[in-house]
Amino acid sequence: MNPFIFKQLRRPIFSVLLLLVCSYTALSQTLKPKWEFNVVNDVKHELEKYREAMLTRNYKAMIGFWSNSGDFVMGSDGQIIGGYEDWIAITTGHYQNTKRVEQWDWENVHILPLSELAATVTLEFEFKMVDLNNEIYHAIGSWTYVFRKEDMNWKVIHSNGHHIKL
Repeated sequence: MNPFIFKQLRRPIFSVLLLLVCSYTALSQTLKPKWEFNVVNDVKHELEKYREAMLTRNYKAMIGFWSNSGDFVMGSDGQIIGGYEDWIAITTGHYQNTKRVEQWDWENVHILPLSELAATVTLEFEFKMVDLNNEIYHAIGSWTYVFRKEDMNWKVIHSNGHHIKL
């Protein structure tokens, strides 16, 4: 290579290399690890399955959302309901009295992967249910779920929120 050409190209080549190194460094700091994307997608999928279970009144699928472990805790409307068995008993009575679910919507869903085995979700909800007496229960509020991966399945281990009746 002609030394004169090399001298002329040295500065542009160095500038391009420096730009590439800086771009790569900045980009690598903003990219999330693949496991974070996987956790977010898996948890979104579980939320959608739960929503579908509620809208179709698929009680078995709805119960499958919750962790049947000694660590499970459910809180609602300012009080701790208790563990899994307490929650299932309350839920069973409630849903046996439900004729149909007319609305079950979530918005402002924030999923924070904590590890490959845990994530939190905070969201706002609105739902409307009609009971066997044709009474309408319509509520909005916010809710937080803590998911844990158990036997390759994502389950809610802690849950708490508040209903505002409309």
